[in-house]
Amino acid sequence: MLTAHEYDGDRLDWYHFDHEPGSTLEARAGFEDVVKVLLPTPVAYAGMPSTRFWELEDSRVNLAGIGAGVGDLARMFLVEYGLVYANDHFLVPLELPVGSATRIRSLIVTDTFGVQTVVPAAAESTALFRPAGAVVGGRADVLVLPATAAVTLDSAPVEEVRLGRDETANLAWAVERTVTGATGRPIDRNAQVGRAAVPDRPPVPTDADVPDLSYAFATTVPENWVPLLPGPTEDGRTWCGCAGCRCSSRPATGSRSR
Repeated sequence: MLTAHEYDGDRLDWYHFDHEPGSTLEARAGFEDVVKVLLPTPVAYAGMPSTRFWELEDSRVNLAGIGAGVGDLARMFLVEYGLVYANDHFLVPLELPVGSATRIRSLIVTDTFGVQTVVPAAAESTALFRPAGAVVGGRADVLVLPATAAVTLDSAPVEEVRLGRDETANLAWAVERTVTGATGRPIDRNAQVGRAAVPDRPPVPTDADVPDLSYAFATTVPENWVPLLPGPTEDGRTWCGCAGCRCSSRPATGSRSR
Protein backbone atom coordinates (compact mmCIF):
# COMPACT_ATOMS: atom_id res chain seq x y z
CA MET A 1 0.00 0.00 0.00
CA LEU A 2 1.13 3.54 -0.72
CA THR A 3 0.63 6.31 1.84
CA ALA A 4 1.20 10.07 1.68
CA HIS A 5 1.55 11.26 5.27
CA GLU A 6 3.49 14.42 4.35
CA TYR A 7 1.17 15.57 1.55
CA ASP A 8 0.39 19.26 2.14
CA GLY A 9 -2.49 19.62 -0.32
CA ASP A 10 -0.50 20.90 -3.29
CA ARG A 11 0.04 19.00 -6.55
CA LEU A 12 0.33 15.28 -5.77
CA ASP A 13 3.26 13.47 -7.35
CA TRP A 14 5.20 10.22 -6.95
CA TYR A 15 7.65 11.58 -4.35
CA HIS A 16 4.81 12.23 -1.87
CA PHE A 17 4.16 8.50 -1.49
CA ASP A 18 5.76 5.99 0.88
CA HIS A 19 5.62 2.25 0.42
CA GLU A 20 4.10 0.31 3.34
CA PRO A 21 3.99 -3.37 2.35
CA GLY A 22 2.51 -4.48 5.70
CA SER A 23 -0.55 -2.18 5.53
CA THR A 24 -3.75 -2.91 3.64
CA LEU A 25 -7.15 -1.37 2.93
CA GLU A 26 -8.84 -4.77 2.75
CA ALA A 27 -9.54 -4.16 -0.93
CA ARG A 28 -9.43 -6.79 -3.63
CA ALA A 29 -6.18 -6.68 -5.50
CA GLY A 30 -6.59 -5.89 -9.17
CA PHE A 31 -3.76 -6.04 -11.65
CA GLU A 32 -3.19 -6.60 -15.34
CA ASP A 33 -0.19 -8.08 -17.12
CA VAL A 34 0.83 -5.96 -20.11
CA VAL A 35 3.37 -6.93 -22.76
CA LYS A 36 4.60 -4.14 -25.03
CA VAL A 37 6.77 -4.39 -28.13
CA LEU A 38 8.25 -0.95 -28.78
CA LEU A 39 10.87 0.60 -31.01
CA PRO A 40 13.45 2.63 -29.05
CA THR A 41 14.38 6.14 -30.14
CA PRO A 42 17.86 7.64 -29.62
CA VAL A 43 17.98 10.43 -27.08
CA ALA A 44 19.11 13.74 -28.54
CA TYR A 45 19.93 17.09 -26.95
CA ALA A 46 21.41 20.42 -27.97
CA GLY A 47 25.16 20.24 -28.54
CA MET A 48 25.20 16.47 -28.82
CA PRO A 49 28.29 15.16 -30.66
CA SER A 50 27.61 13.62 -34.04
CA THR A 51 27.92 9.85 -34.25
CA ARG A 52 29.16 9.83 -37.86
CA PHE A 53 32.67 10.71 -38.97
CA TRP A 54 33.26 13.97 -40.84
CA GLU A 55 29.81 15.28 -39.94
CA LEU A 56 29.55 18.95 -39.02
CA GLU A 57 27.98 19.53 -35.59
CA ASP A 58 25.78 22.33 -34.38
CA SER A 59 27.96 25.28 -33.43
CA ARG A 60 25.38 26.96 -31.19
CA VAL A 61 26.44 24.77 -28.24
CA ASN A 62 30.19 24.33 -27.68
CA LEU A 63 30.74 21.76 -24.94
CA ALA A 64 34.50 21.97 -25.42
CA GLY A 65 34.42 25.64 -24.47
CA ILE A 66 33.04 25.00 -20.98
CA GLY A 67 35.65 25.96 -18.40
CA ALA A 68 36.13 23.97 -15.21
CA GLY A 69 38.40 24.48 -12.24
CA VAL A 70 40.04 21.99 -9.94
CA GLY A 71 36.99 21.66 -7.71
CA ASP A 72 34.34 21.59 -10.49
CA LEU A 73 33.96 17.82 -10.54
CA ALA A 74 30.22 17.93 -11.25
CA ARG A 75 30.78 20.15 -14.28
CA MET A 76 33.55 17.89 -15.57
CA PHE A 77 31.36 14.80 -15.16
CA LEU A 78 28.54 16.50 -17.05
CA VAL A 79 30.81 17.46 -19.96
CA GLU A 80 32.30 13.96 -20.11
CA TYR A 81 28.85 12.42 -20.10
CA GLY A 82 27.78 14.65 -23.01
CA LEU A 83 30.90 14.02 -25.08
CA VAL A 84 31.64 10.33 -24.46
CA TYR A 85 28.26 8.71 -23.77
CA ALA A 86 26.17 10.77 -26.16
CA ASN A 87 24.71 7.96 -28.27
CA ASP A 88 24.45 5.33 -25.54
CA HIS A 89 20.93 6.21 -24.36
CA PHE A 90 17.56 5.45 -25.90
CA LEU A 91 14.00 6.43 -25.15
CA VAL A 92 11.22 3.84 -25.02
CA PRO A 93 7.77 5.49 -24.91
CA LEU A 94 5.49 3.51 -22.59
CA GLU A 95 1.99 4.92 -22.13
CA LEU A 96 0.37 4.09 -18.77
CA PRO A 97 -3.09 4.87 -17.39
CA VAL A 98 -3.46 7.68 -14.88
CA GLY A 99 -4.09 6.56 -11.32
CA SER A 100 -2.05 3.40 -11.52
CA ALA A 101 1.04 1.81 -10.00
CA THR A 102 3.19 -0.06 -12.52
CA ARG A 103 5.97 -2.56 -11.91
CA ILE A 104 8.31 -3.49 -14.78
CA ARG A 105 9.19 -7.14 -14.37
CA SER A 106 11.54 -7.53 -17.32
CA LEU A 107 13.06 -5.58 -20.19
CA ILE A 108 14.31 -7.57 -23.19
CA VAL A 109 16.23 -5.94 -26.05
CA THR A 110 16.34 -7.60 -29.47
CA ASP A 111 19.14 -6.39 -31.75
CA THR A 112 19.37 -6.51 -35.54
CA PHE A 113 20.84 -10.05 -35.42
CA GLY A 114 17.87 -11.39 -33.47
CA VAL A 115 19.82 -11.81 -30.24
CA GLN A 116 17.78 -11.06 -27.13
CA THR A 117 19.39 -9.52 -24.04
CA VAL A 118 17.75 -9.08 -20.66
CA VAL A 119 18.48 -5.60 -19.26
CA PRO A 120 18.77 -5.71 -15.46
CA ALA A 121 17.20 -3.07 -13.23
CA ALA A 122 19.27 -0.08 -12.19
CA ALA A 123 20.94 -0.06 -8.81
CA GLU A 124 18.86 1.30 -5.96
CA SER A 125 21.28 4.18 -5.42
CA THR A 126 20.81 5.41 -9.01
CA ALA A 127 17.15 4.48 -9.59
CA LEU A 128 14.68 7.32 -10.08
CA PHE A 129 10.93 7.77 -9.57
CA ARG A 130 10.67 5.13 -6.84
CA PRO A 131 8.68 5.74 -3.63
CA ALA A 132 10.69 5.31 -0.46
CA GLY A 133 9.90 2.71 2.17
CA ALA A 134 7.97 4.06 5.15
CA VAL A 135 9.05 1.43 7.71
CA VAL A 136 12.11 -0.36 6.38
CA GLY A 137 14.87 0.94 4.19
CA GLY A 138 14.89 0.64 0.44
CA ARG A 139 12.64 1.87 -2.33
CA ALA A 140 9.62 0.27 -3.95
CA ASP A 141 10.05 -1.03 -7.49
CA VAL A 142 6.86 0.63 -8.75
CA LEU A 143 6.08 3.70 -10.82
CA VAL A 144 3.17 5.72 -9.40
CA LEU A 145 1.01 7.92 -11.65
CA PRO A 146 -1.53 9.67 -9.39
CA ALA A 147 -4.77 10.98 -10.87
CA THR A 148 -3.97 14.67 -10.55
CA ALA A 149 -4.16 17.64 -12.85
CA ALA A 150 -1.01 18.48 -14.76
CA VAL A 151 -1.57 22.24 -14.48
CA THR A 152 -3.56 24.10 -11.82
CA LEU A 153 -4.61 27.72 -11.43
CA ASP A 154 -4.24 29.06 -7.90
CA SER A 155 -4.88 32.54 -6.61
CA ALA A 156 -3.03 34.38 -3.89
CA PRO A 157 -4.05 33.28 -0.35
CA VAL A 158 -7.18 35.09 0.88
CA GLU A 159 -6.65 33.91 4.46
CA GLU A 160 -3.38 33.11 6.19
CA VAL A 161 -2.77 32.45 9.89
CA ARG A 162 0.60 31.67 11.46
CA LEU A 163 0.62 29.61 14.66
CA GLY A 164 3.40 30.11 17.18
CA ARG A 165 4.20 28.73 20.63
CA ASP A 166 5.25 31.09 23.41
CA GLU A 167 7.19 29.11 25.99
CA THR A 168 7.64 32.07 28.32
CA ALA A 169 3.94 32.93 28.49
CA ASN A 170 2.90 29.24 28.29
CA LEU A 171 0.38 29.81 25.49
CA ALA A 172 0.07 29.79 21.72
CA TRP A 173 -0.52 32.69 19.36
CA ALA A 174 -2.52 32.82 16.14
CA VAL A 175 -1.01 35.63 14.07
CA GLU A 176 -3.31 36.86 11.30
CA ARG A 177 -1.21 37.62 8.23
CA THR A 178 -3.97 37.83 5.62
CA VAL A 179 -7.75 38.13 6.11
CA THR A 180 -10.69 38.50 3.75
CA GLY A 181 -12.13 42.00 3.50
CA ALA A 182 -15.71 43.08 2.94
CA THR A 183 -15.19 43.04 -0.83
CA GLY A 184 -13.76 39.52 -0.79
CA ARG A 185 -10.21 40.66 -1.47
CA PRO A 186 -7.30 39.72 0.81
CA ILE A 187 -6.08 42.32 3.29
CA ASP A 188 -2.54 42.42 4.65
CA ARG A 189 -2.93 42.60 8.42
CA ASN A 190 0.73 43.38 9.03
CA ALA A 191 0.43 46.54 6.98
CA GLN A 192 -2.97 47.40 8.45
CA VAL A 193 -2.03 47.03 12.11
CA GLY A 194 0.72 49.23 13.46
CA ARG A 195 3.62 47.80 15.35
CA ALA A 196 3.04 47.55 19.10
CA ALA A 197 5.06 49.99 21.17
CA VAL A 198 6.07 49.88 24.80
CA PRO A 199 3.75 52.17 26.83
CA ASP A 200 5.25 55.30 28.29
CA ARG A 201 6.12 55.40 31.96
CA PRO A 202 3.39 57.09 34.01
CA PRO A 203 4.22 60.58 35.26
CA VAL A 204 5.78 60.84 38.71
CA PRO A 205 6.48 63.83 40.96
CA THR A 206 9.68 65.66 40.20
CA ASP A 207 10.97 65.34 43.74
CA ALA A 208 10.42 61.56 43.89
CA ASP A 209 13.36 59.18 43.96
CA VAL A 210 12.79 57.26 40.73
CA PRO A 211 15.47 54.95 39.24
CA ASP A 212 16.67 55.42 35.72
CA LEU A 213 15.38 51.99 34.68
CA SER A 214 11.79 50.88 35.13
CA TYR A 215 10.20 47.52 34.45
CA ALA A 216 6.77 46.80 32.99
CA PHE A 217 4.80 43.68 33.90
CA ALA A 218 3.53 43.25 30.34
CA THR A 219 3.60 44.93 26.96
CA THR A 220 0.88 45.23 24.38
CA VAL A 221 0.72 43.09 21.24
CA PRO A 222 -0.73 43.96 17.82
CA GLU A 223 -4.41 43.39 17.17
CA ASN A 224 -3.71 40.56 14.74
CA TRP A 225 -2.00 38.53 17.49
CA VAL A 226 -4.71 36.31 19.00
CA PRO A 227 -3.86 34.23 22.13
CA LEU A 228 -5.00 30.62 22.25
CA LEU A 229 -5.77 29.51 25.82
CA PRO A 230 -7.03 25.93 26.42
CA GLY A 231 -9.61 25.17 29.09
CA PRO A 232 -12.08 22.42 30.07
CA THR A 233 -15.84 22.34 29.43
CA GLU A 234 -18.72 20.54 31.09
CA ASP A 235 -18.68 17.63 28.65
CA GLY A 236 -14.95 17.10 29.13
CA ARG A 237 -13.94 18.52 25.78
CA THR A 238 -11.28 21.17 25.48
CA TRP A 239 -11.68 24.54 23.86
CA CYS A 240 -9.29 27.27 22.94
CA GLY A 241 -10.16 30.81 23.85
CA CYS A 242 -9.27 33.20 21.06
CA ALA A 243 -10.08 36.84 21.75
CA GLY A 244 -13.25 36.05 23.66
CA CYS A 245 -14.57 33.29 21.36
CA ARG A 246 -14.64 29.54 21.89
CA CYS A 247 -14.02 26.73 19.48
CA SER A 248 -14.36 23.09 20.46
CA SER A 249 -11.75 21.83 18.02
CA ARG A 250 -8.16 22.58 17.23
CA PRO A 251 -7.51 25.81 15.31
CA ALA A 252 -6.94 25.58 11.59
CA THR A 253 -3.46 26.12 10.25
CA GLY A 254 -1.99 27.20 6.96
CA SER A 255 -3.59 29.31 4.27
CA ARG A 256 -6.66 29.05 2.09
CA SER A 257 -6.89 29.99 -1.58
CA ARG A 258 -9.82 30.18 -3.89
